[in-house]
Amino acid sequence: MTRETVEQIQLKVMDIYAVDDRINAMANYRPEDDY
Repeated sequence: MTRETVEQIQLKVMDIYAVDDRINAMANYRPEDDY
């Protein structure tokens, strides 16, 4: 694999994780749970 391919894969993976984090944050968000 070329370095460009690896970088593109890493960007895609980071995008997927970012979406996962956003979904988890929305699912876990409860205003009364503010610390």
